[in-house]
Amino acid sequence: MDPLRKGDYPLIMKQILKERLPRFTATEALLVKGSYDFIGVNYYMTQFAKAVPPANPNRLSVMTDSHTHLSYINKDGPISRCPFGDVYYHPRGILNVLEYFKENYGNPKVCITENGFRSLDSNRLADEIKNDHERIEFICSHLCFIRSAIESGYFVWSLGDNYEFCDGYTVRFGLTYIDFANITHIRDLKSSGKWYQEFLKPKQNVITKVQDYHSQRFLDDSYTHPQSRNTLAHAARHKC
Repeated sequence: MDPLRKGDYPLIMKQILKERLPRFTATEALLVKGSYDFIGVNYYMTQFAKAVPPANPNRLSVMTDSHTHLSYINKDGPISRCPFGDVYYHPRGILNVLEYFKENYGNPKVCITENGFRSLDSNRLADEIKNDHERIEFICSHLCFIRSAIESGYFVWSLGDNYEFCDGYTVRFGLTYIDFANITHIRDLKSSGKWYQEFLKPKQNVITKVQDYHSQRFLDDSYTHPQSRNTLAHAARHKC
């Protein structure tokens, strides 16, 4: 972000990378500064960062340059509960990111270009995969936390199950069910897709309604699991 806002890299990058970091000419700095319409943010998770010693000078990479070790657990325990297998659930992290942009970079226009929930395939039956109430909870609670911090846009990842980098076809992010054994088969909306379809209808100001969840009974329909309602109620009481 520093080049886009200030025309140069932050001092800590210069100190760590030294000659490995390309230099901007005066002309390049002027060209890059302010050269954006909006900032796109892909957000999925929040982790603890622990300082570690610099890596071997002969084995430096983009993965070692930060001098940190990332983990969901520190000396005090996990960063959040882990209700969905190996997915740690910390929706307030998305608001922390947006607040950081606001406080450090002049409140630029931000669009959440990716935010989604990963579920394991694990050879489950199609009906079980489609009944994805945990994805509804994930998406809705993240929307709750960003409702007052963003105006430009939000995109769920993803419209349909697809091939994921590193994980292949072993995980699913989609609002729509894809039969990987027959990709031309009819594609059904999952429970999350049906919920999101209702969420997007202009006749309901659902972002406002979530602020008074109990009286408005936000999402109290056939698509919402009781556990999801408890999480959203907790978020509403704490005003996200």
